[in-house]
Amino acid sequence: MAYGDKVLKRSEVAGRLKGTERAHEKGLKDVDLEVIQTAGEEARQADIEQRAQLTDQHTDLVERADRTNEILARGDELKMRLPATADTLLEAGHTKEAAFASAITFSRYRMRGLPPVDAETAELPEVKLVKRVEREDKPAQLEGLANLTKVLLTRPLIVAELTSRGFDQAALEQLHADADAEFRLGRNRLKAAEATKREAEAVALQKRKWDANRAMIRAAVQGDPELERLFAEC
Repeated sequence: MAYGDKVLKRSEVAGRLKGTERAHEKGLKDVDLEVIQTAGEEARQADIEQRAQLTDQHTDLVERADRTNEILARGDELKMRLPATADTLLEAGHTKEAAFASAITFSRYRMRGLPPVDAETAELPEVKLVKRVEREDKPAQLEGLANLTKVLLTRPLIVAELTSRGFDQAALEQLHADADAEFRLGRNRLKAAEATKREAEAVALQKRKWDANRAMIRAAVQGDPELERLFAEC
């Protein structure tokens, strides 16, 4: 249950009846009216806090989305250098490294124009680690990029060739750290605000007390036009 206009008006009715002779004559106790009034005020405060918390969370999520897009954009910068890296290694006679670069690039990005990959290289654990899955979401892309950069950093010849193409070891290490850290933050979703639980509990408490005393409250507001109007809106 959530805070709303009814909660506010029940709180107001209870506050205006509390301590009055008309309330006591109809069997109402101040302790119950106090709960109805206070619970409504607590629900209102929790609602205000909840809105503030959700606004802060939304801002954080937007910033996270921007960070994720920036990291993946750096991943694209790496991605476009990999086919030529594999080709250059092959020309230089580094057959195994060229095959590895081709295998890991194809496994991750399914890119064309790569040197041929032998079946044995394609089955290496490092290559399988970066395998792309269908319909990847952003967390999966971050995880894949983190794994790819981690593996590339273990291959000095590949790192050296990437460095000659403007993507050095420091850039590779930073990309790995950023992708891994962002992936570990989890999915980019709004979480229930802490105040939401307090709001629901306060509203539920008020409703229970209101329902238990409703008949007496109805009788107590009779003859007071303002209280009758408020009660009708509860």
